[in-house]
Formats: sequence, structure tokens, C-alpha cells
Amino acid sequence: FHNHTLLSLVENARPYAIRILEDGALQTLGSYSYGGKLRHPFTAHPKVDPVTGEMLFFGYRLERQPFCTYAVISAEGEYVHQCKPAMPKPPMMHDFAITGSYAVIMDLPLRFDPRRSISGGPMLMWEGGETRFGIFPRKATSQDQVKWFSVSECYVFHTASAWEHDGKVTVVAIRYPKLDLGYLEARGAPTYERLPGALYQWTFGLADGTVSEKEICNVYGEFPVINPGRVGRYAQYVWYATLAMHGNDVGFDGVVKVDLTTGQVCGRIGYGGAKYGGEAFFVPRAGASAEDDGYLLSYVQDISKPDATSELWIIDAKTMAATPLAVVALPGRVPFGFHGTFVPAAELAMCVTTHTHACTHTH
Repeated sequence: FHNHTLLSLVENARPYAIRILEDGALQTLGSYSYGGKLRHPFTAHPKVDPVTGEMLFFGYRLERQPFCTYAVISAEGEYVHQCKPAMPKPPMMHDFAITGSYAVIMDLPLRFDPRRSISGGPMLMWEGGETRFGIFPRKATSQDQVKWFSVSECYVFHTASAWEHDGKVTVVAIRYPKLDLGYLEARGAPTYERLPGALYQWTFGLADGTVSEKEICNVYGEFPVINPGRVGRYAQYVWYATLAMHGNDVGFDGVVKVDLTTGQVCGRIGYGGAKYGGEAFFVPRAGASAEDDGYLLSYVQDISKPDATSELWIIDAKTMAATPLAVVALPGRVPFGFHGTFVPAAELAMCVTTHTHACTHTH
């Protein structure tokens, strides 16, 4: 949600502007091109700076250079800037990070290769080898301004936070030592051991090129979130969904809260029984001053019941009390794995309701 516009996002195409009607139905307004200036794919994870109001994003493509394009949308909803960092091959880069002054992209060894698929191999394959983080000013105009840092081989689906301090940039994310999606598809379902995603931290010295990295928390999981008011700045707390096995299936059985100052788990809840959820989105409490004073919203379903509908759990993010503040029964099932957002009713009422110059109608 940005500049009174509600967007449905996917990483291989433009976003779609949508509207929520009074009866809860969704209306598609059209493909959103920012007045025709968006000519490259978008991302499922843009970052809205809570201080400037800008939305920063990237997109990657497979068929030709540049494989990655980074761009900035002003607080007023105008496409105002882009930069095209050089990458030798198109990586599967699902997310990125920002600080107050910098953007952070990742050149990861899970890469696409259309030529490989033509010859009978997998389109997407773990190639291993060098893993790099690229850091550059948010208004960089040239790929020469990207400073690349090599880190230990890994994969990252989702970042949690990033901030700058004392000439350094620190990034926190869920890190996998290896992630071969092609192998998982060919050799059977994923297991807990095949998905060892743990909370991890990298710190990059912008002047001297140094890198330090460490594991923060070894509780396996995904979908890390912070207070959205801390995007691009230091955030003390991270919440993420915890991974568990249920028979032959992998799911998320609860939420863990981690204090980044100590690296300690300071709260953990489970949904109980065969109930599993997905991303737990943080919503600050109105008038709150403490960073962790708010709510976690998570869709939960009992997977032992094939016809079960989902529930919306509202969890106290500060206390992480085992009993949710509220459980809302929903009329249908919300698929696992979907990301979401929270838009206050007053802002939703201001959402655009018709096509604008930035929308391209599609049939």
C-alpha cells in the first residue's frame, strides 16, 4: 500500500492496482505502470521508507541484460529514479534491504539459466560458489557505485532489517547454507533438514571492505518481520514463523520473537495440535512508543481437517502470551505462504477507486 494505492505484487511482472469493495470483494483496476515508466519486472517485497515516504524496489529478468533494475517511487507516487547494477547471471533474488542512505541487493548462487533448460536441464539450479551483497546509495546513477562484498555461500529468501552505523551497513535475514529448489522438486518433498533457515547477520565495512557474519538464532523458520516504522533503521526485535514437520509435510507451527541486542529468544508461541500458519505481520498499537508494542496478525489453519477454514489470530507482540488476544473465524481458507499487509480503515477509505494515468487496463 503506497500513495493511497493498494497493489497486488508478483516478482515477474508489473504490480496490479486493486480495490476492496464494501462487501469485501476485490476489484482489479489494472496493471500499474507509473505512467508508462515501469518497463521492467517489479518485486514482491518493495520497501516503504517510513521517514521519506518513498517506495524502493527492484526487479529481475531472465532473458537479457540488465538482469536487475533498482528503482525509486516518490512519496507522491511518481517513478523518479533507477539504477541497473551489473550481474553476470540472473539470480533468484526474492527480496532486498534498505537503510536510510543505501540499498542492498544480493547476487545469490541459486540462478536461472534459460539455455540450460533448452538442453533439458533445470531452469533454476543451485550453482554454488560465490555469494555477494551489493551496497549502493539509494540514488545511485551508475553500476560503478555498487560496492560488492563476498560472503560465505548461502541463500536468502527474506530479509528482516538493515541499518547503517559508524561507516558500516548491517543486514539481518533468514539464511540457508544451501537451497536447491530443483533438487527438492525432483527428489521429493522438502524436510526440516533440507530447509535450515536461521536468523543471521552480516556487517559490511563500506570504507575498508571488511565483512563479518554470525548466526543470531538457530530456531529454523521464515518470513521475518519488524515494526514497519523501523524499516531502514535499527530494529531491536524480529519476529518470524517457526518451521516444523507434521508427518511428511513441512509447515509453520508458531512464531518466535528475537532480541537482536542479545541474540536471545524473548518469546515464542505455538498454534497447537495440527494448526499451522504463515507470515505473522506486525501492526503497531495506536499511540505506542515501544518498538514491540503492537500485534501480530497470522492466518492459521488446522491441516488435519481437509475442509477446515482459516482463522485470523491476533497475538500480543510485546508479551507473546500463549493465548491470542482474539481468534477470528474466516469463511474460507487462506493459502499458506501468502504475504500480506495491514491498512488502517481510514487509509483504505482513501484508496484510489478508478483508473489513473498510471494504470494500464488489461482484459
